[in-house]
Amino acid sequence: PQSKICNTQSQGLDATGLGGFLLPLKVNVRSMDIVNQHGRIDLVVNGIDAWCTKGNVNATNAPLSFEVSGLFCNWIGIGNVISKMRLVIDWTDGDSAFGGRYGLRFVGTGNGSGSGYFRADIM
Repeated sequence: PQSKICNTQSQGLDATGLGGFLLPLKVNVRSMDIVNQHGRIDLVVNGIDAWCTKGNVNATNAPLSFEVSGLFCNWIGIGNVISKMRLVIDWTDGDSAFGGRYGLRFVGTGNGSGSGYFRADIM
């Protein structure tokens, strides 16, 4: 977080958990788009793309944060989860980037969570 440089081995927001039959799950959010208070995430579970609906985005000023809730995601037709993600903004770099801490949680046929630091580029 001090250098504001990402580890090239870790791109995206990570979470881990367990699915049905105690299947270990490794979840990665590769990107997120926010348009008109709706957020869509690009999600991968155990290396396989998942499909997610748009979620609702709520922003706060103290602390500056975004919460995306109500995301329904399906993975290979059998994994159905509701996901929630929170980004707390610690720093901004003009109009090109921002970063801070994240928290990601999913519940359903798979359950898990993850947290850490992130850097986002504004496109």
